[in-house]
Amino acid sequence: MAEKTKAGCRQVTMKDVARAAGVSVSSVSLALRNDSRISPSVQERVRREANRLGYRFNLSGALLSQSRPKLLGVVAHFDQELHTAYVREIADLASGSGYRIIAENAALYDDPATALEKLAQLRVANVIAINPPVYNTDEDILPTVVIAQDTDLPQADLVRSDNMQGVTELASHLRQLGHRCVYYLAGPQGVSGDARLEMLASVLKREDIEMYPWQAGNTLSAGFAAMQDLLVRLWQRGRNAEAENFFPARVGALGKTTAIVCYNDQCAMGAYLALLKAGIDVPADVSLVGFDNSAAGASPAFSLTTIDRCPRKVAEAAFSLACARREGRETEIRRVTVPTHLVVRSSTAQANFLRRVGK
Repeated sequence: MAEKTKAGCRQVTMKDVARAAGVSVSSVSLALRNDSRISPSVQERVRREANRLGYRFNLSGALLSQSRPKLLGVVAHFDQELHTAYVREIADLASGSGYRIIAENAALYDDPATALEKLAQLRVANVIAINPPVYNTDEDILPTVVIAQDTDLPQADLVRSDNMQGVTELASHLRQLGHRCVYYLAGPQGVSGDARLEMLASVLKREDIEMYPWQAGNTLSAGFAAMQDLLVRLWQRGRNAEAENFFPARVGALGKTTAIVCYNDQCAMGAYLALLKAGIDVPADVSLVGFDNSAAGASPAFSLTTIDRCPRKVAEAAFSLACARREGRETEIRRVTVPTHLVVRSSTAQANFLRRVGK
């Protein structure tokens, strides 16, 4: 496989690179594919000489020439920060293991199966799907590994988060801060969304905390719109309430509601902006909690208390299962659970009525 030099004067071949690096031509081919059979030091030497000579490896041709190319597909929604975190971690793991990753953005297609079909056209036989929908397509192109809370794909390995651990820590945290009534801005309906709603309601109830669900979504815009709608409802209820202490005199307070828990950090950031626009202080008037421990949520701009899904550990489990499938090392369907934990930041504080009493 020959390519022109940077100057375009002559073609450089693998033989040139092999001679310069002091290795065989086959070793050059393997090294440029990040094959684990070639040591990291040799791979680095081969790449260095290839760059110096101006050689460009024809990856597509190399993949086509292989009967079973070391390719893994990933299907995700790129508008979801947690999904992109999973893709980034999987790609990082693949780069050190001789695998190539091809990622498809499921959000681009009306039919979810289109992403799988495109990967199949590229000869990708093993696919990791992140929180996939129900597919209506050929069984031989369905995902082999799923990252979600559950799956209806009987042939796929599953990597799930133990949300119970993080949610239990969250409920205890809210209880200790004096919160007794919270609203939950719920995500899209589906396996993961419904499971999280049921779990939150059950765990908060054990801590004697009332929880009221309010439909939102999994994006910043959805969180913003849902929070605005909820504010209108709470303020209208306050104006109509007979109990004098239902709606506090302080501008921006939300009655007996002292905390908002959101489906994910993106939803929480949208809710934060809606609260800010309405003159409501986080956390002085209301505490706010996210889910996923995103980079944006962790920034000083939001400083969200959140539940960490540990994307690196999830990615490691999914990548390991996908590699085992590709290499034929596993035949039984496997289920792997990754723990979660609460990350406390400045968006949660003592319940507002307790803060006022203490003044």
